Amino acid sequence: MLIVILKEITTNSRMVKMEKEFYREHGPITDPGGYAYLYEGLPRVVGSLCSMIQGLMVHRESVGLHGGETRNGKDVDVDHRKVERLLEKITGLNDSPLSIERGIEERARVVCRDFSVLLCSMLRHGEIPARSRCGYAVYLTDPDRDFVYDHWLCEYWDGDRWIRVDAEIDQLELDAWTRGDVDPLDVSPDLFMGAGDAWKAVREGRYEEHYFGEPESHYNGWRLLKMQLLLDLACLNKREMLATDTWGLAEKDYEELNEKELGLLDEVADHLDDFDEMRNLYESNPELRLDRVDM
Repeated sequence: MLIVILKEITTNSRMVKMEKEFYREHGPITDPGGYAYLYEGLPRVVGSLCSMIQGLMVHRESVGLHGGETRNGKDVDVDHRKVERLLEKITGLNDSPLSIERGIEERARVVCRDFSVLLCSMLRHGEIPARSRCGYAVYLTDPDRDFVYDHWLCEYWDGDRWIRVDAEIDQLELDAWTRGDVDPLDVSPDLFMGAGDAWKAVREGRYEEHYFGEPESHYNGWRLLKMQLLLDLACLNKREMLATDTWGLAEKDYEELNEKELGLLDEVADHLDDFDEMRNLYESNPELRLDRVDM
């Protein structure tokens, strides 16, 4: 009996080590490529990295809040899939070192995904295990609203646990957009519903699908729930795609999915936090896997 227990402990320890090593290294999207030199001398303190990132980019919906001039949607920089291209945009607006805060008009205009992926890139470059995660930010919801926004965070391993960080929310946005009950540097589990938990909650009838995503948007309900689930799986496999990307099951509407495909997505939702099972699901199912990241 003791031998069996020791074998289980050894196996679990090995899996934990494999997981951390996997997320310590860049994938094809977080690799800064020819802009890696910009990362030299970056702080290793997560809060300092977040403050720096907030001085380089601004969420397109927060430009006015920060005193910037709003533009039309075509002028928003949301299509930089790879960090290398995002850094190219950032330095194209202002070629100062990344540690220098830009004026609002010189910040790249992005979405929450980009804050998550850039922080993930910087942490991995410093050999800190990190990964982007997709889900729903309860703390961004006004008590009078009957829906939650989809959102991206970054998780990093601090030596004891995975800590979820919202690299987008600075003090101004914290006061304006949140309920004031969140620490952006350590988002508690009750304030961020992961994509897998949301999928299961609706499939099991505990929530209505229209609770997820803005009601007036075309990107809500089952369409959003399915896409966020697949994006989260992709992130966990170091494929941090854009919400507009499509592949495999992402190309099918929810109503077009058959029972086998729905069962596969249920299985994904059940195993997102089980590294070994999650990786096996991703690698063994072509309809889930991303063989290329250049769409």
